[in-house]
Amino acid sequence: MATEINEVLGLRDSAAAQPLTEATNAQLEEQQKVANYKLLCKTLRPAGIGSIVFGIVGIGMGFATMEDNPLNAGLAIIGFFLLVEGVWIAAAPSPPGLIVDGIALIILGLWNIGITLGGNGGAGMFLFLGIWQIVLGGKSFARYGRFSKLPMSKGA
Repeated sequence: MATEINEVLGLRDSAAAQPLTEATNAQLEEQQKVANYKLLCKTLRPAGIGSIVFGIVGIGMGFATMEDNPLNAGLAIIGFFLLVEGVWIAAAPSPPGLIVDGIALIILGLWNIGITLGGNGGAGMFLFLGIWQIVLGGKSFARYGRFSKLPMSKGA
């Protein structure tokens, strides 16, 4: 890449071109970090908003149906976890947020599969939804590798 930059600028491989190449590479690295941070925000903020919405729904449904089945308290707990996780990743997106989002999605997916197999309704829809959430949780873990080297603060 440095050779291509030198050719575009009309420079030969010389000692004079070396500082320019190092400066250009540093600028490109910094721009890549900024682009990765923006992509991380673009990925996590909508996920956080979704977690907030589903967290509120989970808390409401969990408490509303707890008398019918005490296991629904688990849904309220999952809802609370989703709410807290959603607020965190929407307000302060960071690479560890991908891991927590993946964990939240997998827990929710396992819950949806569990209620489907337990015979508590919506067999096809909740089974499909649970599988989809587990896959998305796995993808969140996979994305962590790309973003794990990002600085933890916006100003860094």
